[in-house]
Amino acid sequence: MIRRDRADKMYDVVLPDMNAHSVKQVMQMLAHHASFITNKTECDVYQKLVEQEKIAPSAVGGGMLISHIRLSNIRTPFKIFARLSRPIECDSLDGQPVDMISLLISPEEDGALHLRRLSEISRMFRADDFRDLIRSADSLDAVKLILMSPEEYAASEKRDVAA
Repeated sequence: MIRRDRADKMYDVVLPDMNAHSVKQVMQMLAHHASFITNKTECDVYQKLVEQEKIAPSAVGGGMLISHIRLSNIRTPFKIFARLSRPIECDSLDGQPVDMISLLISPEEDGALHLRRLSEISRMFRADDFRDLIRSADSLDAVKLILMSPEEYAASEKRDVAA
């Protein structure tokens, strides 16, 4: 059995080479994958993603798009990570195109827990070196390994800054 603290760090779906040409297409593809793990319809998930994007745009800069939604009638949180085969234009905070996406899906009743998970994802992808490492990973297994051990890479970055 997977320990819950370890499971919270894991991504349920990792897509290392998503071929999308627009944010709309990315959201459609994420909704497609999310529909399988949440037992929601692809249309329902997509609508939630679009609604959330209107409230708070998810392109945070550094080539990252961090989207999040809460859904009714699911019992556990889910995370999907996608690395795009080529960057797409997006209204990001820094004007850079997006090439990596993280989607957090939480149970609707997980208000504070959802925000804590979102904060952890944001911290994980804040480091340029961490994002670059994921970009340079040459296989699905390499991407998964990096995503499962972000604290190792964050710790090495802190040591580099202190030096």
